[in-house]
Amino acid sequence: MLLQVPESALGLRVFISYSRRNQAFVEAMHAHLSACGATPHADRALIDLWYDQRSIPIGEDWKAVLIDGLLTTDLVMLFVSPNSMQSEYVRQEIALARQHAIPVVPVVYRAVADDPASLPGEAWDFYTSVRRIQWIDLDGIEPPYTAHTNFDLLEAGLEEAWRVKIDRLIGPAPDAKTEQSVICALYKTDHPWAVRYLDRQIETLMRLSPPNPLRAQYYAHALACIQAQNGPATWQARINWWRAEIPPAYTQLLEYAARRPIPPG
Repeated sequence: MLLQVPESALGLRVFISYSRRNQAFVEAMHAHLSACGATPHADRALIDLWYDQRSIPIGEDWKAVLIDGLLTTDLVMLFVSPNSMQSEYVRQEIALARQHAIPVVPVVYRAVADDPASLPGEAWDFYTSVRRIQWIDLDGIEPPYTAHTNFDLLEAGLEEAWRVKIDRLIGPAPDAKTEQSVICALYKTDHPWAVRYLDRQIETLMRLSPPNPLRAQYYAHALACIQAQNGPATWQARINWWRAEIPPAYTQLLEYAARRPIPPG
């Protein structure tokens, strides 16, 4: 029997650390990133955002729930502004993330002046530690916060973090049943990230020396089922690439795998 990996396990868990004074911007970013990770099924979203205004149930111990949310996240997205650098709560959240080796991704909402006098001492020390991390600069973004030239960098960074999570879920020497279960879950998301991940895995496995067509065929099967929904030309392009780059015997195996029926999600 196939070991089932729940679709919810595929989502990249992102904890949002911010200042309440920047809440309008954070609400807009929450909506934007939720849409970025959305799939046709609500329980299969590829970005799972933890945001205190939406993730703490009424009547719960907010601090305990917040700490649990942070410690079970894959990364912390820190929205940088003069306000957040002066927030004691934000500093505590980032300190806890660092203590537990949780990656922190700074996203600049409002730039901080490059002058120690611009912030109180403790806030300036915190800011200098944050700016050593490669960040994404959205400084200058204005309402309704729907577009910025660096949005693509933010989304690409989240996709890369998600890919790393899936790689770890499968493992360096994967058990066949676990790998097949993850592939099946990816297929069911019908998301561009999943398409690119399956495509990359096929190419990686078939470029090994020697190639590993037995593993690649599972990815090919799922990729074919997703891309078939986008029209025959899209799928034919991948077949043509295989025919040009992969030995004929292996190409035939992949094409056979792609034609096999896959259970509906």
